[in-house]
Amino acid sequence: MEVDHRSRLGVAISIGAMVAAIAAVPAAAQAVGASGGTVPATGDAGIGEIIVTAQKRSERLSDVGMSITARTGDQLKTSGVTSINDFAKVDTSFSFGLSQSGTPVYTIRGVGYYDFALAAPPTVSTYVDQVPLAFSALTKGVTLDLERVEVLKGPQGTLFGQNSTGGAINFIAAKPTSTFQAGMEASIGRFTAINVNGFVSGPLSDTLRARLAFSADAGGAWQKSYTRDDRLGDRRFQTARLLLDWDASDRLTIAINLNGWRDRSDTQAGQLTGFPRPGALTDPSANVPVAVRDAIFNSPLSPRNPRAADWGPIDPRADERFYQASLRADYEISDEVTLTSISSYSDFRTDSFYDIDGLAIQNQSTRLDGDSKSFSQELRLGGKALDGRLDWVAGGNYASDKTHDGQFVDLTISAPAYAFVGAGGPPWQVIRNQSNTDIDTYAAFANLSYKLADQLTVHGGARYTKSRNRFEGCTYDVGDGIWAAGTNALQFVVKNFILQDPASYAPIGPGGCSTFDASFTPGLVRRKLTEDNVSWRAGVDWKPTSDVLLYANVSKGYKAGAFQTSAFLSTVATAPVSQESVMAYEAGFKAFLLDRAVQIDGAYFHYDYRDKQVNGAVPEPIVFGTLFGLINVPKSKLDGFELSSLWRPVEGLTLRGNVTYLDSRVVGDFINVNRVGSASDFKGEAFPFTPKWSTLLGFQYERPVSDATVAYVGADYTYRSSTQNGFGNLDFERIRGYGLLDLRAGIRSADNSWTAEIWGRNVTNTYYWNDATYVTDTSYRRAGMPVTYGLRINYRFR
Repeated sequence: MEVDHRSRLGVAISIGAMVAAIAAVPAAAQAVGASGGTVPATGDAGIGEIIVTAQKRSERLSDVGMSITARTGDQLKTSGVTSINDFAKVDTSFSFGLSQSGTPVYTIRGVGYYDFALAAPPTVSTYVDQVPLAFSALTKGVTLDLERVEVLKGPQGTLFGQNSTGGAINFIAAKPTSTFQAGMEASIGRFTAINVNGFVSGPLSDTLRARLAFSADAGGAWQKSYTRDDRLGDRRFQTARLLLDWDASDRLTIAINLNGWRDRSDTQAGQLTGFPRPGALTDPSANVPVAVRDAIFNSPLSPRNPRAADWGPIDPRADERFYQASLRADYEISDEVTLTSISSYSDFRTDSFYDIDGLAIQNQSTRLDGDSKSFSQELRLGGKALDGRLDWVAGGNYASDKTHDGQFVDLTISAPAYAFVGAGGPPWQVIRNQSNTDIDTYAAFANLSYKLADQLTVHGGARYTKSRNRFEGCTYDVGDGIWAAGTNALQFVVKNFILQDPASYAPIGPGGCSTFDASFTPGLVRRKLTEDNVSWRAGVDWKPTSDVLLYANVSKGYKAGAFQTSAFLSTVATAPVSQESVMAYEAGFKAFLLDRAVQIDGAYFHYDYRDKQVNGAVPEPIVFGTLFGLINVPKSKLDGFELSSLWRPVEGLTLRGNVTYLDSRVVGDFINVNRVGSASDFKGEAFPFTPKWSTLLGFQYERPVSDATVAYVGADYTYRSSTQNGFGNLDFERIRGYGLLDLRAGIRSADNSWTAEIWGRNVTNTYYWNDATYVTDTSYRRAGMPVTYGLRINYRFR
């Protein structure tokens, strides 16, 4: 077990707590059900049930033979979860990272996908009320006004489609109520971070109900420049949702969801940690002026302080907006069969600026100018048969995702700016990478669950998926002709002196496309990728008693192939990666003990990976040698286990704990280059963003202080061992292990109509970071937030 020596004690305590069955969810003895009701606990100190829809039907969490983490919306707020990025506080198998261009990277059980593209297909799919969000960049508003969230672990391709090899996260919005209800909440924290959110819900007629929810963030500039007096980190984020539920007839119900968000927050700056390739600046053949080298090398490294950072003369800031509309119709054909249609359309736009190199000069910055438009349609039939012993669902999906991804990369004071000087070209400053994708996906699926006996159930399902991805892209001159002049000079040298084909010289003008083909002639790249697959799942559940479930599953899932969208200096860099697949084996148990005062869940899993998609290098034989591209790792595997427990030893006290262990590795020889271009065999290396150990411990204690009020205190401690940002085991890409402690204390009314709470996050002010890598001339990291604290007050009208 490879664990940072500073955190061995934390791991030991966490594992000991697991064995002692002290654990999970700071929940009371009731849990929210599928329609907003509650499923009562058994006894005052008993643990209640949560109703989930992981298999697209309502059932008790303890009856579902797969590994699922479910939390109510109130539990998420109690744990300080304000976005999907915080889900490590919910599930120890979840990891979060950011690409260099700000694309979120979600990983479950070590299965993730790191790419810069807006259209990067994730391995962890996200849904709101079973409506898909095609790309991770669209998920910023998903935690608004939730009834609950379900984290489904392992391949979920049968019911949730491809691109869910890691798992699926389904957010269930709080639904319109049949009586008038409303609520308001306000919080203020360190750095004057303010959030205001609320909802209004109730009937508009005998058959129509509505719910309007909103949330707004402001302030919070927590980063400080260490070379000048400047701040960064303000939040300017607003989101809203309108739900309409209509009982059109006794058998037909219609649900409409209109939602959207706007984000103009500051984007996070990086911390300068070093200069991994000094030769790129000092080698005489690089033609880098002394003044440029000195400006870079004389920049001070970042202090080891979470707030310290530096950025160039333009403040990095997001400008994004997202709108979505969905319609769900459920028609009861008979008492046993229901027809469901789910239609959705979403529109996303970004014009955002990122500066992560850690320098106060203009070394590298990226402006993203992109958009996506997605339409999806699911039609399915589901119901029961054979006297209720058979649950079945069958249907089809269609999805259309169109994206435009534009990247303006400014490298004014950098080594690459002088790349063409040796060929007689001028120094350049800005280039534009532009790509368009048009993806159509068709699928048909079926899933069955049959009760062989009262205690024994078998289940199985399959999905056939066919996708067609049309791509076009190029690296362009931005219109000033400088990049064009440089690439023309390079092309002239190559055509005349290397290929000895001067007649094919084809210069480009200002604004022209400069991606070179196999004959070193520039032009627009057009490619097509068509793939199909069959994902499937089979398993058996055994309930020897009403409080114990044993299960075993085997499943196979796929993630679609993809095109990379960063610099296209040559067509070889635009070659797509093929689809990856995972064969997953899992065995687990769920048990209530001691008259339901204790709940323990556990699972062991083994994944066999084929063609895992990663960032790497592809050979370019004429001039460049190697270029960045997407590649497939032929074979890799992962073994792990999870254990969670929840204990209510006395009324009012809830103890919880979770642990996840992951052992991932590349199988066999896999030779490629690391982030700084050095060839290496990655055999035996662990997956990026995959800490070996992740643990969580927490408690919540409540006690009445009068007939009308209840006081409470609580704490959560999370720990994650070290991991890497990429393959190669480079020191500057190491993400150090860390532990975080959150505290809270408050008072609430006995009927939960109001709450006043003080809270602290990362109260030990631990210095940690979520990603660390190399860009252009520097290595950088993006630190997690320092200690924060604040006050939260809410009130509900009923």
